[in-house]
Amino acid sequence: MPDGPVAGLAAAESRRPTRHQGSRAKSAARKRAWRTTASRRRCGFITGTSKGFGRVWAEAALQRGDKVVATARDPKSLDALVGSHGKAVLPLALDVTDASAAFAAVQRGRDEFGRLDVVVNNAGYGLFGMVEEVTPEQARAQMETNFFRRSLVTKAALPILREQRSGHIIQVSSIGGVHAFPMFGLYHASKWTLEGLSQSLAAEVEGFGVKVTLVEPGGFDTEAIALRLVEVFNGRRLDLLEDVLHPEFRGRGISAFPPDGAEVGPGARRKLYEMFYQAIPDARAEVLDVVAEGDKVVLVDRFGGTHRGELFGRPGTGDRIEWMAIHIYTIRDGKVLEDAVMTDALAIMQQLGLVPSLTKAAG
Repeated sequence: MPDGPVAGLAAAESRRPTRHQGSRAKSAARKRAWRTTASRRRCGFITGTSKGFGRVWAEAALQRGDKVVATARDPKSLDALVGSHGKAVLPLALDVTDASAAFAAVQRGRDEFGRLDVVVNNAGYGLFGMVEEVTPEQARAQMETNFFRRSLVTKAALPILREQRSGHIIQVSSIGGVHAFPMFGLYHASKWTLEGLSQSLAAEVEGFGVKVTLVEPGGFDTEAIALRLVEVFNGRRLDLLEDVLHPEFRGRGISAFPPDGAEVGPGARRKLYEMFYQAIPDARAEVLDVVAEGDKVVLVDRFGGTHRGELFGRPGTGDRIEWMAIHIYTIRDGKVLEDAVMTDALAIMQQLGLVPSLTKAAG
């Protein structure tokens, strides 16, 4: 019999889940979790295989001859996998928020291939917003998908793995399960909860020959794409905007230079940047922080430059002005689909003398 859940701190330390933290070496980091399972042919159950890490791991496993139960909300997104690998892949529709469906999918995968060797809990999403503004409904939905429903997939697989006395559960966490950043409070809460559960689980199942691994990736392609847009702005390379922006690009939020009408398409962003350069010819953006998760990137930057042209109706003053902005980018097909930006317009207007400075008023 395995040790009980309380077996002394030393024993608990020895059963901590294996960790694989993210690096920017994309190809190595994305495939590491599957490669470390074993060299023999195996059967894996992977959630969230329509895109991203889940898709990469499914393809890597199938290419090496393993069998995969691939799940996604829309099974049509798995047609290419089936077309390339035939009966080696079992595509299943699975919404991880459906408890009964999770148990049924795991059981069907075992029935189809005879066993389960690796279970990858990958499906989830990121909720972006300040703690104060996130609604209770949004918070519950984040925890439900990223934690509670993942635990259901794990619970559904455990009887099978215990019976086999072997198996490997891979919990896809995030660098956000180790470090916390602004605008990600509830997302971090869901990941830190998953990390705590996984540490306890590792101790509980070790005696059955079952391993638990936490994968904590950082930002990969999505982060680089957002940084590329900053490079385009600073380098005045407007000719490269269509290489960075999605054809259906849209901008929204509070901007220092609101365009006429809705900002839709790369052409609208070009117009916005040209307005920047006319008012502040030497304008530059300095990236202060950037965090990527899934198809979202949160980027905080500081703009600065010399006020030479009209800005908020005020002619050029020759003074240097600075302000902060927070961008939430959505990435699709390797390009920026949306830029939801919040600019400190009040700071700009204060520096231009259009509104009283709070500091001066206090003095």
